[in-house]
Amino acid sequence: MARGSLSKEVISNQVFIGCPWRIVRKKYLDVTENLKKKFPLHFVIVGSEVAHTAEDLLNFIKSKMETSSGAIFDVPGGNPNVSLEFGYAEGRNIESALYISTHGKATSKSTGSTIISDLAGKRRKEYKNEKSLTRLMTEFSKNHPYTIKFEKEMRCCRDLCWNWVTRSPAFREYRVRPRGQLADRWMFWQASANRQPFAC
Repeated sequence: MARGSLSKEVISNQVFIGCPWRIVRKKYLDVTENLKKKFPLHFVIVGSEVAHTAEDLLNFIKSKMETSSGAIFDVPGGNPNVSLEFGYAEGRNIESALYISTHGKATSKSTGSTIISDLAGKRRKEYKNEKSLTRLMTEFSKNHPYTIKFEKEMRCCRDLCWNWVTRSPAFREYRVRPRGQLADRWMFWQASANRQPFAC
């Protein structure tokens, strides 16, 4: 679905995460800290310390959502703030995923329902703890369009590098690691006494 008319330029590897500040937010901070080491994505998690007034904070959140290529919303206990953010993303046609924790602490402040009524019919994914949240976030990151494009370009780069090496007249003078390893892990050893390595 095409995104609505936005004045801001979308950052293709930026993902907005909307979640309650208490309890749940720390889980996402921990999970995304590890994910950024494995995937070329930038996760935006807004906290209450960003702005001094509610109006400034809302404008900041809207700005971050509008410049994101996608969004994840966690709505345990029918959190109204996150539900509002989700509705704004829907109105702007921002690709979104809806998560909900089934853990007791995350839903303890619910008033009889684990999700706000307006979102009850939306497709969502459930998790019980940080480990299962990590699995969901990893799946999301692997399937993100920017990750897919990045991996494709990296494969092309590795193939080009391999072709350049194997066609070189000096190829027979070096020992190389098996094909398939990342380019930055390839190492060639000079056929000399010191055998100093240098990267491709």
